[in-house]
Amino acid sequence: MPAAALPLTLICCLFMQAGGAAQAPGCFEAGDKSRLEKEGKLDSRIKIYEEVSNRCQQLVTDKVQRQDFQPVPGYLQSWSALLDKSLADIEASPGRKDKSRALRKFEIHLRKAISSAQELKLKATVDQFDAFENWLHSAEQVHKKFVDFLFER
Repeated sequence: MPAAALPLTLICCLFMQAGGAAQAPGCFEAGDKSRLEKEGKLDSRIKIYEEVSNRCQQLVTDKVQRQDFQPVPGYLQSWSALLDKSLADIEASPGRKDKSRALRKFEIHLRKAISSAQELKLKATVDQFDAFENWLHSAEQVHKKFVDFLFER
């Protein structure tokens, strides 16, 4: 290999590593998206959203407890996107949402997740503070909408 090509090769390797590291970890698995697309009933889709939300919560909790904070912002962003997607799906679905048992369970899960995330925020580093604050703000907005649906506000 010519000497001039070595620096170019090193630069390419650095960009490739940076590109791989820039991908945010996600909570959705490939099967989740296809299950959501195939499912026709709103309550069944809500159960899938709750299942994925539980997975997100567990991933964030595990990372914080192990003090592996680097992937936490990516998980929180993915979790926020999931909550936003679930809210959009629920808002777009016709029918009575106020009597949905699945939505009630999801609302309870989200309320507990918000409380848990507030505790985790205290254990995280200062660098993670904004990521937790953004997630908490987003989750509280979604939770408020769920409560509005359930209690017809």
